[in-house]
Amino acid sequence: MAFAKRGSGDALMRLFLEATAIYTRAWLGAFWGRQRAAAPLTPRRILLLLLFPLFMVVQLLHWLCLALDHVLFPAFRRQSIHRPVFVLGVPRSGTTFLHRALADDSAFTTTRTWELLFAPSLCQRYFIRGLIGLDKLMGAPIAHALRWLVKRGGRGLEAIHAIGLDAAEEDYLALLPAAGCFFASLAFPGSSSLAALGDFNTMSEGRRQRLMDHYHALMQRHVFAHGGRQLLSKNAAFASWGDALKERFPDATMILCIREPLRAVSSQVSSLQPARSLFATDPDGEDLPRLFRQYYERWFTDLARLASHRETLVIDQEWMAKEGDKVLDQIYLRLGRDRPENTGATATVSAPPHRHDPGHYDLQRESLDATLWEAYSVLSRQALLQR
Repeated sequence: MAFAKRGSGDALMRLFLEATAIYTRAWLGAFWGRQRAAAPLTPRRILLLLLFPLFMVVQLLHWLCLALDHVLFPAFRRQSIHRPVFVLGVPRSGTTFLHRALADDSAFTTTRTWELLFAPSLCQRYFIRGLIGLDKLMGAPIAHALRWLVKRGGRGLEAIHAIGLDAAEEDYLALLPAAGCFFASLAFPGSSSLAALGDFNTMSEGRRQRLMDHYHALMQRHVFAHGGRQLLSKNAAFASWGDALKERFPDATMILCIREPLRAVSSQVSSLQPARSLFATDPDGEDLPRLFRQYYERWFTDLARLASHRETLVIDQEWMAKEGDKVLDQIYLRLGRDRPENTGATATVSAPPHRHDPGHYDLQRESLDATLWEAYSVLSRQALLQR
């Protein structure tokens, strides 16, 4: 697709119809068929499904505003994204710490929670910025109420990482309207289309292209709204998207975070227990460990392939936890500029602690495929050599 047409009205309409079909199939399928085993129709589950049409109404509003951007702010489509930095890796490997540490650098712009959930479009952002200004004049009652709601609604999800409206957040959330956010698969475990988001290469070429075009246009909007600053992106769920991102942004710097596989899988499954409760899925607690064993095998393999690019830096979570300042110095050495004094000042090394034991999820070295360990060994050696 030509650069000038990326994210155009026709492309938006096609992606909107595609996403609507994916969500509708997932929603209807939740009432019968194979989803019933992974997500029985308990009272909580039924309530969630009955409220889902409201979610779809919100997504429709986002689509309308995204389309309106082409009328009100057409210049965003000419916005270049120069030398972006992508923090990828497997989930629970320190990506959040690294992302939020780098986000302290004012040379970067990165997406914030409120932008992703409430304002993926430019017209929504500018409108909300105006409301924020008015709210401040009145003592910020709306801001206080929203922070309370986010804190209450995210209770328990802090095990994944700290949540806040102004916090630097994973920009894959902006793909929710396009049914391109992997987190949605946790709500609908029977949807093959949503599950495929965890392994980008299993999707059709057309679907991959449409999602990448849309993601690119979303990031153009973001950079445009923030004065053309250097894009900083973090997505642990993009582990399998690395090759496509590198092809789309050839001058990007890729930072790959890794962690010892058994501890990483165990931590991920443990941190998703609140999501199981929220979506009323996986009642026996057996599906998530099995599912994420498979995902991690693919993700480590994909990351090992991506690590062959010269601009890629591999960071081991254990080293990051012990010597975070040295990790940041190494990253800025790779970026070719001095590290600002405040970088890393507001980040925390990890989310609030939660206990997890690989044995609790029947995880042993033998339960993970040999190709995963081979890929992890390749990445681990590269991380050591790059210190």
